[in-house]
Amino acid sequence: MYKAIDPEYNKAAADTFARRLKDKFQRTLEDSIEQQPTMSSTNESEALSDNVSEAEPIDAKAAYENKAIEKLRYNQDFMEQMQGRGIPWGGILRLLADELPDTIENKSDVAYYLVREALERSFGPRDEAWHTYKQTKRVNLPSG
Repeated sequence: MYKAIDPEYNKAAADTFARRLKDKFQRTLEDSIEQQPTMSSTNESEALSDNVSEAEPIDAKAAYENKAIEKLRYNQDFMEQMQGRGIPWGGILRLLADELPDTIENKSDVAYYLVREALERSFGPRDEAWHTYKQTKRVNLPSG
């Protein structure tokens, strides 16, 4: 049979595509969690460590979504436009999608379902603090 290269598992991990992918996802998650004030740094490092088996699991998708919403809330241009004439739903969707990490598939779909939550967190309940309406499509008629 074959002899194990590292029978005691004390060598560094091999540089494989899977390892690089795992590292990329780990860094993205760490960046998102840094923005969340609710998690203490001790819990954060325990939860992110590969060696801790009893750490509380982290909802990576929720962390990414929360970070995107918080970035939107602190976007000065967004807030000024919303307090002025408003922004179309699709414009808010694009802003949120831009804040989501590239590791998320279908960022536009995820962002679509975040728009309402982002508006409620930023301004309050729908139909009290903000509202939506459908715009009629513009038709450009030829002049003449």
